[in-house]
Order: sequence, then C-alpha cells, then structure tokens
Amino acid sequence: MNTKMAAVALTAMMLSVHQTRAAEVWLAGGGDPVALAKSGANSDFLALFDHDAPWLAAASKIRILQVTTQFIIRSSDADLVKTFEGLRVRNIALAVEVGFLYGGGHCGYHVEGYAAQHTARLLATRIKKLGGTLAYAAMDEPLWHGRHANGPTTCHAEIGDIVREIAEGVAEIRQVFPAAQIGDIEPIGVSTSIPWPEEIGQFTAAYHAAVGAPLAFLRADMQWRHEWRTQLETVSANAHAAGIPFGVIVDSDRPEQSDTDWTQHAEERLADVHVVLSRRPDHLVFQSWEVHPKRFLPESEPGTLTNLVKKAAP
Repeated sequence: MNTKMAAVALTAMMLSVHQTRAAEVWLAGGGDPVALAKSGANSDFLALFDHDAPWLAAASKIRILQVTTQFIIRSSDADLVKTFEGLRVRNIALAVEVGFLYGGGHCGYHVEGYAAQHTARLLATRIKKLGGTLAYAAMDEPLWHGRHANGPTTCHAEIGDIVREIAEGVAEIRQVFPAAQIGDIEPIGVSTSIPWPEEIGQFTAAYHAAVGAPLAFLRADMQWRHEWRTQLETVSANAHAAGIPFGVIVDSDRPEQSDTDWTQHAEERLADVHVVLSRRPDHLVFQSWEVHPKRFLPESEPGTLTNLVKKAAP
C-alpha cells in the first residue's frame, strides 16, 4: 500500500472510530425540591439512591449525574447525604448546574444563568461539608442569558464582563474542589440574525484566557422548534477544532401528553442529531424540564428516564 492509500485508509478508520465510539452519558435531575414537591414532576428522584433502586443497567451506563444549585442549597442534609452515598456506591460522579453570573448588583435579577454573588462558594462548601465531591460544574447558558436575553432586568453584557464574573465563581469552587471541571451549556437553534457560532468561539477563548484553562465541555441545549441543524454542525465542529468535548441534551421537542410520548420523541430527536453530525457527540445528557416524564424509575418501564437511558445510551 503506497503512502497516499495508507493515509486515506487511516482517515477512514479514524472517522469510523469517531462515529462509533461510546459517548459519555450524563443523567440530569434533582431540581428545586420545593417546586418539585408542588408539581409532582420527577417525584421519585431520591429513590435513585436507594440501596436496591431498580436501575442497574442504566446506572452502569451513566458516568455523571447532574443536579441543580437549588437542589444542593434547599435539600435537607439527610437527602444530600443519601444522594452522595448513592452516587459513590454506583461510581457516578456529581455535577451541578450553576448560574455563575450576578450582574454586578445592578441587573440579572430573576434571569436564568444568574444567582446571588458567592453562590458557587456556598454550594461547594455545603457539598464538601456533607461528604460529597463536586466533579463538574455546568454553567447555565451565561453567554446567551448574559448577552442576548431580553427582559426588564437583563444585562446585555459584553463578553469580557461575562467571563470576569464567571472567573470569580470558578475560583470559589476550586478553592473547595481544586480538581472540579467547568463546562458550559448554550442554546443551539437561536436566531440566525446573531452570529452565534462566532460568539460562542469568542466566549470560549475569553473564558480560557480569564480562567487559565479551557472549558471542560460545551453542551447544546437544543431549540428543536427552530432551525438548529446548521448551527449544531458548525458549533460542534468549532468545539472539536478547539479541543473542547461537545455534548447534546437529549430531550423532547414538544409539550407531551404522556411519559411514553416524551421519551419516544426524545429518542427520535437523538437519532436526528446523529444524522446531522459528522462526528457523534462526546456527551449525551438525558434531561427534562417538563412535567413529563414524571418518574425516573424503574428502568424496566417505558416512559421513565432510566428506561430511556437504558434503551438509547450507548
């Protein structure tokens, strides 16, 4: 085989590896315990951490479980200890979705992605106090909500100001958990009037400069009802070119009437993502913000989140 033929064969082999390798699987849940108690959504979340919880196959696929800042701050000590121990025995790492922005005290009130100043320190300290280990923090769409969201208290900040506030929160987390990795979630499928892939590239570079390390991952919050395909392909390719692992949130594209409808449509949207991307996502994050599906368990029952993981995760 000559040199040119060997190079072509190697390229084909590498493409095959990219297409077939297993993604890192995340499961997200554990929202605000007060709000969840009122809505009844995902009411069995804490049952995931029972000794005999029925999700053995799904748990074996999941590497990271992500909860919200509200779950860490507003849950009881006993519920958090149970969560941390349940993750430990299943060899699943803990991640928390965090609003790193605070608006300098003059904007950002009740805006997604924003929280009180020093929230990062508060949640990291509580996790450590109760015996947990924070492996990952996922930023809650700081570029979109910090720069483009519209509302009475939105900030419309410059990228430099956004990353300066983020860097403060990252430093607070790493004072408690020096090995914690920080990644970003941003919407994909936003208005084409915004040069969104370029802005994401500027943001990731500015973050690296401000924090002294690259993003641990970049994750797509899919806006399914808009044209998402071109943006997804471009942002994914740019992330990989920058050496940043790229992930996709697996969810449904419509308000559903039943748990099984939600999980079926989520599986269909995941198949669409695989068709669009030339390289499959590095991370798959199974997550719902809707009333459906109402339950995580059991993995044997269609319509639960763990059943979806069992069926759809590599």
